[in-house]
Amino acid sequence: MPHEDARTDKSEKDTTSVDAATNAAKAESETAPPDYRKKYEDMRSHSRTWETRAEKSLAQVEQLTADKEKLESTIKDLQSELSTAHRQVEDAQHNRDLIIHIAALGGDVEQLFDSKSFCAAVDELDADDDDFESTLKDLIGKHSPAVPTSSRLTWESPNQGISRGEELWQRRKKRQGA
Repeated sequence: MPHEDARTDKSEKDTTSVDAATNAAKAESETAPPDYRKKYEDMRSHSRTWETRAEKSLAQVEQLTADKEKLESTIKDLQSELSTAHRQVEDAQHNRDLIIHIAALGGDVEQLFDSKSFCAAVDELDADDDDFESTLKDLIGKHSPAVPTSSRLTWESPNQGISRGEELWQRRKKRQGA
């Protein structure tokens, strides 16, 4: 087995020489002056990396600031639209309450709201006043047309023969000589 002993001796020598080379490199690096040029280049590269990141961050900040301004103007527009919608809803509720009140007092809502003078007079009323109901009743009475008596109202029945309209048409034709 002398052959095996030779291999073992050779591997021990290789390991010892590798350890010695590593130790020598460490000792040399510890005793050698630092490479300032390499450190400078490393730090410069590192600073360029951070400079690039800072530029990207600045661009993002500028974009976000622009987006924020757009959103703030959109918010203002939407708040304006919302307040307008609230006013419209309040007006509609007021008008609905007024219509219900007028109908309860016996007024003809469609006919009364066709009158500009009635609408103007109602707009001047304050619903919180104590005499609101009496004032509204007076306005309804003032602006409601007199209802024709039932004797003036005639309805045509299907079996009555010639209708009033047909009778008038025939008279017209006779006058024209046709």
